[in-house]
Amino acid sequence: MYRLITLLLINLSILGYSQNIQICLSDSLEYFSVTPSLSTNYLEWEFVYGDGAEIINGQFTENIAVKFTNTGNYILQLREYGSNNCYATVEMNIIVNPNPLADFTSEGICIYDTVKFINTSISSDGLQSSIWRIGDEIIDAIDLNYKFNNQGEYLIELSVTDNLGCKDIESLFFKLSDRPIANFYYSPENVTTLNPMVEFLNLSSSGNVIWDFDDDFYSDEWEPIHYFDSAGLYDIQLTLVDENGCKDSTKNSLFVKNELIFYLPTSFTPDGNGLNDDFGLKGFNINRFKEFSMTITNRWGEIIYSVNNINQRWDGNNLSGSKAMSGTYLWTINITDELGKKIKQIGEVTLVR
Repeated sequence: MYRLITLLLINLSILGYSQNIQICLSDSLEYFSVTPSLSTNYLEWEFVYGDGAEIINGQFTENIAVKFTNTGNYILQLREYGSNNCYATVEMNIIVNPNPLADFTSEGICIYDTVKFINTSISSDGLQSSIWRIGDEIIDAIDLNYKFNNQGEYLIELSVTDNLGCKDIESLFFKLSDRPIANFYYSPENVTTLNPMVEFLNLSSSGNVIWDFDDDFYSDEWEPIHYFDSAGLYDIQLTLVDENGCKDSTKNSLFVKNELIFYLPTSFTPDGNGLNDDFGLKGFNINRFKEFSMTITNRWGEIIYSVNNINQRWDGNNLSGSKAMSGTYLWTINITDELGKKIKQIGEVTLVR
């Protein structure tokens, strides 16, 4: 930036005048020049107020270069000395204003989509204009809606100017390729509560991934391994995000079969020796049953024992608390598994005393 200040000093014993100017904070130097009067012997520049300004060169010449590192108010004084060392002064009140901060965001830049670029620029003095440039196109708008129809490399620039004329530019360079494609399959196809490990094979195009296993567990691994603890139908979702934030997602359903393994012994001996003293259901995953009941009847169909708790077992006593006689008894169990499937089984057990 170049400033020209003309001094018309008729008498050096008369003080000069003051001038107010406003500039924008910049990384480049500010230049100030004067045209001295014919009787000038030499000049001297000095900042008499303000912190953050430095005269880089030309302090005793007609042209100076100044570096401002802070915003704020400054007073730059020029003293013009005559042959008898009398001097006159010119003071410039300089206000250094902050530049606006240009910035913008988007939710993802995808080919064939209309992308909204949101202007998030900041200015303490308010924005006067926002100019977007994409290739050869120049668009005057606060926010920008733009549709990319071709693959290739793009440079987006946002130039903002505040109400004081200060400017800033933000740019984004990116490469736009075809849309990402999310795809996967899993192995094995038959998953059970006995074999709950599933390996997911990713067939997607490149990018970052998020797996949702529909059981409150997630993964960002490219090809994760997951264990499904409970039977049921799971909708597995894979979301793929490419380098430009463009997304694609796909879902596959996975059914985990409830594989029940349970049995009841054919005999027991309630003699108190700690071995085979009671009778009840044993097996794998039986604690996942929603409902359970077991009844014991004698050969005449009379109920000898009945429970609704899978952890309760028959100790050989009847409902009255007296010991049941040795012999063969009929058991009936009714089960509702975790998927709601109802199971009924009937068998015999021998009580040996």
